[in-house]
Amino acid sequence: MKAFKEDGIALLKLRDGSHSYRFEIDHSFFEHFENSSLKKGRIEAELILDRNDQVFQCSLKLQGEVEVPCDNCLNEIPFPVSHHLDFVIKLTDVPQEDDEDREVYYVVKSEGQFFLSSHIYDAIYLALPIRKVCDDPGNTPLCNVEVFSKMDELNDEEDSDQGTDPRWDKLKDLLN
Repeated sequence: MKAFKEDGIALLKLRDGSHSYRFEIDHSFFEHFENSSLKKGRIEAELILDRNDQVFQCSLKLQGEVEVPCDNCLNEIPFPVSHHLDFVIKLTDVPQEDDEDREVYYVVKSEGQFFLSSHIYDAIYLALPIRKVCDDPGNTPLCNVEVFSKMDELNDEEDSDQGTDPRWDKLKDLLN
């Protein structure tokens, strides 16, 4: 398996039939994306292209893990990535806008190249949940214990400060 290098896939050089590409994605891949929260990871990507004349049926499979900031303590935690994405590439004579169908991409024959990096990057992000926390927050070696103790301290202060708000007391009087 080779490291991912964005040269684009020369679609015009491919004959009809199935073609397979395997890539190893690591930290150097994520460096190409500005302002990305993903910096490290090791993911195996497999792209299978099935060409039938001017249409390519594509299947992209991702398997591995990336390091993401924990939403509780902000330490980097390894998070598994397992994702499958199917899409279609169509060769055209004139440039076309991608319409609402996000699973179809158009490539002009004169260019003949399909660049995969942004699609892989998007698929990795789609594989991650909205909330990224470890299995046992606060109790794993990866957790930042100082942050959890500070959160507990602030929660205790908040609990002790919670009395009834005088504005609500006046409303309660209306009910009686």
